[in-house]
Amino acid sequence: MEKDNKKKPVKKSTSKTSSSAKKTTTKKTSTSRSITAKKSGARKTSTTTKSKTPKSTTKKTVVKKEVTPKKEVISPIVVEEKKVSEKKSIVKEISSNKKLLALLIVVIIGIVLILFNGKSMPKISGSNLDIKFEKDQKIELSNVKKGTVYTNKVVISNNTDKDKYYEIRWKDVTNNFKEQNRLLYELDTSDQDAAYVGKSQLPIADFTLFEKITIKKKSKHTYNVSVYFTGDPNKEKKNTFEGKIEFKQIDK
Repeated sequence: MEKDNKKKPVKKSTSKTSSSAKKTTTKKTSTSRSITAKKSGARKTSTTTKSKTPKSTTKKTVVKKEVTPKKEVISPIVVEEKKVSEKKSIVKEISSNKKLLALLIVVIIGIVLILFNGKSMPKISGSNLDIKFEKDQKIELSNVKKGTVYTNKVVISNNTDKDKYYEIRWKDVTNNFKEQNRLLYELDTSDQDAAYVGKSQLPIADFTLFEKITIKKKSKHTYNVSVYFTGDPNKEKKNTFEGKIEFKQIDK
């Protein structure tokens, strides 16, 4: 009996120990479960929070960046070479233009000398008729010799499509010859419809030879003007004659 009584307390202690161990294990397990639950809850909360965050409806403004071109870096030597080449080209152009201008002037002078035989340019009368003198139309006589003392050629051209008209007159006349009947002139032509004057005395004052001469369209009149002295040159040494024969276009 005493043995049985002694054994029973031992059993109780074992059960108590095992129960206490079970309690400890249960506590640990519950603690670990609660920690896990907390973590999972926290994860859910964070997930929920993330999902509940409203999406922004505002459109993003895209700013285009301007791309500035890279500046080409030119060496100062290259710039200087360009300037020198530009200056050379300008100088060449100017010199070529000068040469061309000089050549043009020479050609013009040559044409003038050929046409007018080195004398002064003749007077051209009228806007439609082309009137040209071979020499200066002014006649100046002094210390004359016997024979022909003056000649000139006149060409009148009508290049228009209409008939035109002109007159012939002596102008700015001064005649102080003693033997005026010995100082003669002639207006000769080979054109049938042109004017003609045989050998006649030079005028002592201005006067009109022909008031109206018709020159047909696309035609020309050619005149040869001649002055003669048939007197004694010794008597007329100090005497002079001045004047000009004028061909002038007139209206109808």
